[in-house]
Amino acid sequence: MLNAPKPTYFKDLKADFLRLAAHLDKQLEPTTTLSVVKPSDKLTKLIDGFSDFKTVSKTDTPELVKWFESVFTDVNEDDKKETDRYEKLSNFIKINSQSEEVIKILAARKPVFVLFNNYFKVKPLIHLEHLADRIDSNIMDDDKFYDYGNLCLLKMLGFSPRELSNIGKKASPGRDDPDALKIYRDTLDKRSYQLDAASIRLTKEIKHIWNPNPNRPEAEKLNITAMGNT
Repeated sequence: MLNAPKPTYFKDLKADFLRLAAHLDKQLEPTTTLSVVKPSDKLTKLIDGFSDFKTVSKTDTPELVKWFESVFTDVNEDDKKETDRYEKLSNFIKINSQSEEVIKILAARKPVFVLFNNYFKVKPLIHLEHLADRIDSNIMDDDKFYDYGNLCLLKMLGFSPRELSNIGKKASPGRDDPDALKIYRDTLDKRSYQLDAASIRLTKEIKHIWNPNPNRPEAEKLNITAMGNT
């Protein structure tokens, strides 16, 4: 289990930022206070509108972090209290930024989750003409013939039961009619190509969602074939 550090929010660091800015105000020469924008004024402008639960980091508060890093040389190194405060804020910003980077990496690797509120069964062997007849007659029988599941599968793959059935019912022309024979073979070849493409697509879709174990015969490859009316 990955135990990532909890983020430190703005509400937990606001007081330290304000105290640091007040310390920086005191570092200004008295003669420059009228011509230079005080650090506390800059800070107030930067944090205006910040919610208490805003994460102080390079990603979430880039302008604040930029200001913070720019005032490093202005912190009186002889004032241990303020140098410790600066170091404390710097560590929190660093941890928050690293946490956000880790979350970003993990989010990119997050698996695909698919929620199914319904599923259907598919019968591995069906009589296409009978299915087409039941659909035309609106007498589909889900319990016995898995008609709903088979119809959904065929629609997803771009086929209709009647289309596949009619191709399977075509009678082979006589050998003395080469043109008709060529059309017949082309039709069967087209159906075969379409079914092969459908097999590849269905296998790919199931692998994408299910992610079967490659070391076990779990839907490694699905084949859809048609022979006559089945």
